[in-house]
Amino acid sequence: MIAAPEINGDLRLGFADRLKYIWSNFRRNLTRRPPSVNTRSWQPPADTNLGIFSPGRCLTEAFIKVQLPTILPPQALRVLDVGCGSGRTSNLLATAGYSGHYTGVDVDDRFDAKDASSDAFDRTFIHGDAHDLSDLDPFDLIISISALEHVDNDAALIDHLGTMQADGGYQIHFVPAPAGLPVYLWHGFRQYSLQAIAQRFGQDDVEVYRLGGLASFLLHLVVITLPEILLSTSLRKRWPAQYRFLLAKCLRWDRWIPVLPVCHVVCCHSRKTAD
Repeated sequence: MIAAPEINGDLRLGFADRLKYIWSNFRRNLTRRPPSVNTRSWQPPADTNLGIFSPGRCLTEAFIKVQLPTILPPQALRVLDVGCGSGRTSNLLATAGYSGHYTGVDVDDRFDAKDASSDAFDRTFIHGDAHDLSDLDPFDLIISISALEHVDNDAALIDHLGTMQADGGYQIHFVPAPAGLPVYLWHGFRQYSLQAIAQRFGQDDVEVYRLGGLASFLLHLVVITLPEILLSTSLRKRWPAQYRFLLAKCLRWDRWIPVLPVCHVVCCHSRKTAD
């Protein structure tokens, strides 16, 4: 059976296409028999510094600073950041104790060469499509943050990235979970259920972290999605102190109700090959 083409939620969609996007992704996200992917819930420490980021963004940055060093010990690395944007991820990695060479690739040129908070990394930017990367030395860490859902043929890209992964290296991808559909609405092509992750990454040497829970899901829906996306007004910018207070409370409550995470972190470990 030929799968129906995915709708790009990043485009300017009419009302009918928006409804079709919501319905098609809702149906695709329903999983009757989740695969046996190794999964666990992760919540940030209580002393996490909070801005007025969305809960998903706050959890993503906290994961890089706190949890990533327990997966891949801080060291000198060759890093590839897919969909790098401004290149801010290099600063997060430096804060977590990493150093080395950082290469960012993006189809849009938003890279800020001056936005390096430390000299831990030598930074290079490639303006182009990650599908076309070639003749590069293997990378110890390949990372993407909210990028894969914006790629049309993401399965082909994931396969290609695997060829650029060093022996013993890691891929870390932050992608929207099925619960991200109602909070992000028309965002990228898709969300990633456990079934979708298993289809693209396999089940061996793959671990999935669930970020967030019911409280942060409701906070995003009520305080961000409804006023910002549907009404074009930002309550968190109008009342930042109140938003930070609610965010801290919700992240704490998520520990007790870790359902409906809005983000999945896909961690893929490459085993070292024998000499």
